[in-house]
Amino acid sequence: MMINRSKRLIPAIVTVTLGAMLILTAAPSFSGDPLQEIRDIYAAVNKTIEEKKAQVILFYTSDKGWKEAKDPEQKEFKDIDEMDAFERNYVYLHDGRIIKVRMALETPSGDWMLVRDYYFYDNGRTAFVFDDLATFQGYVPDHDEIEGPYVVEKRVYFDAKGKQVKALKKAFVKATGQEISAEHVR
Repeated sequence: MMINRSKRLIPAIVTVTLGAMLILTAAPSFSGDPLQEIRDIYAAVNKTIEEKKAQVILFYTSDKGWKEAKDPEQKEFKDIDEMDAFERNYVYLHDGRIIKVRMALETPSGDWMLVRDYYFYDNGRTAFVFDDLATFQGYVPDHDEIEGPYVVEKRVYFDAKGKQVKALKKAFVKATGQEISAEHVR
């Protein structure tokens, strides 16, 4: 009788074991480290752009609205109002979806320039935002001025559900890389 019971349990054990194996192998592999996943997205997106596999659309914005540039690589702005050339938005598309957006804003005087990059998960949510502010203004703590330009970098990381998982801010002198307090840079 014991043998008959064992024979009846074998199919159930095999079914449960195979089911568990199927579920475990079919589940997406996730290292559990959202920062590593974001770094992988960042690397893959930039590689796609460097290899010129992404379509680039450049928009100039002003108080009059926006205008799409004929050539995103153009260096001269003959067909663009001079003031519009200081606010540019690059949209990078690959396989029918937006993989990166770059917003670049600068002053006509050249006192500062802000470049903000957005990277996206396949589900369209923001994975990573990177701000790079270059400025000649600021950093005069206790009258110990260090000559600029200065750079303030801000990084914000999000998980695939949109929850912020990490934020970093760093300021430094552009020429030397010497770190300074971000509080004093305007």
